Amino acid sequence: MEKFIIQLSSCSNRIIDQIANNTLSDEDASYLFSYKYFLKFWEDKPKKLSLKDLVIGVHFVYGWMPTIFHFKSLETTKLEEALTIINKYKDSESIETEEPEDLEKLKELLNNSIIGTSKLLHFINPDKYAIWDSRVHAFIRKNYEDSGIGYEPNNTKNYLKYIQLLNEIKSYPNFKTDFYKPLKDAIKEKYNYKISQLRAIEMILFLSSK
Repeated sequence: MEKFIIQLSSCSNRIIDQIANNTLSDEDASYLFSYKYFLKFWEDKPKKLSLKDLVIGVHFVYGWMPTIFHFKSLETTKLEEALTIINKYKDSESIETEEPEDLEKLKELLNNSIIGTSKLLHFINPDKYAIWDSRVHAFIRKNYEDSGIGYEPNNTKNYLKYIQLLNEIKSYPNFKTDFYKPLKDAIKEKYNYKISQLRAIEMILFLSSK
């Protein structure tokens, strides 16, 4: 883990420099720019989400993905079950309290994609749920063999292990001062929004994985 932390710190410094000097790719700059508007959409929603919120929200989240979204079932009972699960996750304080079976049900309905599901969960509860991505998965598998994350990115258990990994990284000494605060300050100055500690690690992994 220590070697991986050192690598992330180096990546963080490079990304901060790219943000400050406007040298991010157009794709990555667009990604950082649009993020706050995605957050705002969900912040303006009432405490309890409706089926309308779920339908519209999941489709715009897929704007960050190369695939077109399709519900795997349009049965009312399955959609209502998904909505119940989404509202539970919206108010959750810790992913560790959630049932993996619920996450799997949600994944199956939402294009059978834990990657798409993770993006939706992140925007409805950004401080607790991380965005999972095939690029991030490949980066971790290549650079941190002891992470415990398996070969298949579209796997619910691997996503849960990823959340655990991010929480472990957050607990490292000097994490806040060495690369969370500098990245948070750079994002705030350039794009005018704040990021959580979880989100900071996500960004470093994602922007370093090309």
